Amino acid sequence: MKMNQKKNLVLIQFNELNFNLVKHYINEDHLNNFKKIISEGVIETFSEEEYELLEPWIQWVSVNTGKSAKEHGVFRLGDMVDSQHKQIYEILEENGNKVGAVAPMNTANNLSDAAYFISDPWTKTRNSENFLLSKISNSISKLVNNNSSRNMSFIDLLYLSIGFLRYVRVKKYIKMAKLVVTGIKHRWRWAIFLDLFLNEVHLGLLKTNKPNFSSIFLNCAAHIQHHYLCNNKLSLNKNPSWYIEEDKDPFQEIIKEYDNIIYEYKNLKKYEMIIATGLSQAPCQSPEFYYRLNDHGKFLDQFNITYTKILPRMTRDFLILCDSENEAKNTQKEIEQLHTEQGDKIFGIVDNRGNSLFVTLTYNQEITNKILVFNRDRSIKLKLSEFVSFVALKNGIHDQRGYAYLSKKIGIKSKENFHVKEIFNVIINYYNINYFHE
Repeated sequence: MKMNQKKNLVLIQFNELNFNLVKHYINEDHLNNFKKIISEGVIETFSEEEYELLEPWIQWVSVNTGKSAKEHGVFRLGDMVDSQHKQIYEILEENGNKVGAVAPMNTANNLSDAAYFISDPWTKTRNSENFLLSKISNSISKLVNNNSSRNMSFIDLLYLSIGFLRYVRVKKYIKMAKLVVTGIKHRWRWAIFLDLFLNEVHLGLLKTNKPNFSSIFLNCAAHIQHHYLCNNKLSLNKNPSWYIEEDKDPFQEIIKEYDNIIYEYKNLKKYEMIIATGLSQAPCQSPEFYYRLNDHGKFLDQFNITYTKILPRMTRDFLILCDSENEAKNTQKEIEQLHTEQGDKIFGIVDNRGNSLFVTLTYNQEITNKILVFNRDRSIKLKLSEFVSFVALKNGIHDQRGYAYLSKKIGIKSKENFHVKEIFNVIINYYNINYFHE
């Protein structure tokens, strides 16, 4: 196989960012770096047509493997750790390249000697052996998976503080401190802080370790679009004032930060750049309420539901592990029968995988203290409000359209019919690797 270790590339994953909406902010907000890359040429990508397959943890696996959703068959967040598909990371490493990654979504760390690797908050895979990076990763995972209640232990806050002092540049201190303080009232700013923190960690690791390939996954725009898209400057339907002030535009805030991030990477010496979104979001016709369980086990225990272990996933999702397939079937029946007094299911998605269940809290109406949950024979009832935390109003839905920017020295034969999986081939070709899909 051919290889070229002198080629260096950074993949910036602006998850689900809507570039078409960004265009309306460029001149007014002086987004000079977005303006520059758009003028150079941003490709529209596409992914799956079936809406149930339009999930970022599916599209990013396509980017990593060069396969469509139906070809790779990885449909749930965290499932890549059980897949046999080769990813771009280990392929590049096997061809003599040093590889690093910060929070790549639904990515298994199969690297033999990573320059650095910080897992995403939802995927149970190896982090770098570096003690501090491992602790930072674990603390971020707890922060993200408890984002409604903000329950953080002292030791987690300590590790994040040490990580802040180790990796964040002094010139960023005031801005990031303001995000933390104002985030008490304006919660989306904590998500902005997390993206900026991860980016600072990535830049520090990149400059110190000098890998040939590195990726950074940033999720704040996806979070803001899902929960605050109706407050963008073009929207006619604003969110209610009890949810967010009418004059606040979280989308505007994050794209200003992303514009600065683009500047950082475009000015890195000896690195080419790819920016990709995987997919994007469009406005919901009507906002939906999002809730998550505070303590999954405590809730299921109220109904005497059997399980071995519970693993939280993104927002409303969680994975239930059972001792056997028979136990999983029984647990599935009990969970599927949980309903409100009006007969609405609490968990509309219960995906049986043999001895585990992937479950989503799909009830999307406002949960007041009058909403009761019953089991199958109605022998048990409880107030749902005592077991959940409000997360947000859903403002954005997934769209198969995505976007990609490729810096000038990255060769590409065609910009037509550009499925998101083609980003894999672009990277492979850039490194002159002859790779054949299994």
